[in-house]
Amino acid sequence: MQLEVEIARKTFTSAAGERHNVLADFNFTLGAGEVGVFVGPSGCGKSTLLKIVAGLDHDYEGRVARPADARIGMVFQEPRLLPWRSVEDNVRLAAPQADEATLSALFAVLGLSVHRNHFPGELSLGLARRVALARAYAIEPDFLILDEPLASLDHALAVRLREQIASLVDARSVMTLLATHDVDDAVRLADRLFLLSPRPARILAVVPIRTPRGARSEAEIDAIKSDLAQLNRGTS
Repeated sequence: MQLEVEIARKTFTSAAGERHNVLADFNFTLGAGEVGVFVGPSGCGKSTLLKIVAGLDHDYEGRVARPADARIGMVFQEPRLLPWRSVEDNVRLAAPQADEATLSALFAVLGLSVHRNHFPGELSLGLARRVALARAYAIEPDFLILDEPLASLDHALAVRLREQIASLVDARSVMTLLATHDVDDAVRLADRLFLLSPRPARILAVVPIRTPRGARSEAEIDAIKSDLAQLNRGTS
């Protein structure tokens, strides 16, 4: 199973009629079970890229070859929960085939067990993001796409959700593509990290991280972050 992306150009026209370049010469592959993380400044085109990869945006020049018949689970920047359905019903709507044992285990990992009967309006943003992740993961995806899943959370909540994402990814080998503007999150979650330029986004560097997520020391994480900073300065 492999994802192949070759985007020569992605542009859009603003409401004022101005033409904007979003992506340019953007090529990469992602293998089965691999966690690829795109890290780049806000507004560089990460969300646009993920929508193209997911098949939600076809207005670009290039080619995207997704794994045939792959089940795709996607978490958008906004949780996008149905407000009139409970937490459990939001998840079951996406994954009607999920059995009780599977859902209970998933809710337990994400700290949602006591919130199954709550409605989105009763949840904090952090909890709502966890529900969105549960919904994407409950379908047992072959390919998981996460768009800034930790955005707008305070540090403690972001760390907790990052650990939960890592736990899910390590428990079941799923090809995963994640976008973030936070270098620390990127280094802690990625198997392979893609450093992006400002808009129009290009890949400045590809950094493989071979140490398993749970075995990365703080010293190693700091060293990788330092290397990334130097790469960023060297290509800017």
